[in-house]
Amino acid sequence: MAFTLVKSVTVLKQCPSLCNATLAPEQEDITITVSVISLESLSGTFGTVNYSITPEGGTAGHGMFDFTYSGTGNPIDEAEAALKASLS
Repeated sequence: MAFTLVKSVTVLKQCPSLCNATLAPEQEDITITVSVISLESLSGTFGTVNYSITPEGGTAGHGMFDFTYSGTGNPIDEAEAALKASLS
């Protein structure tokens, strides 16, 4: 499963046609899609998942996220809920 959020981020733009000159950083609201890709480890109530964040019109970045598992239910669903709460 995946979820979508709007985040305010600092954007740094490069201009390859101008010898890779960069413009001043600026704040911009972007829409991101976050997907939990896999459960990397689960030991008791401690788990780690691999996830991706894809900005609209961009390429995905990947990360690892540690979460607390209740011991019941689907650990990926719980990881996704915890990840969403941490990004909101």
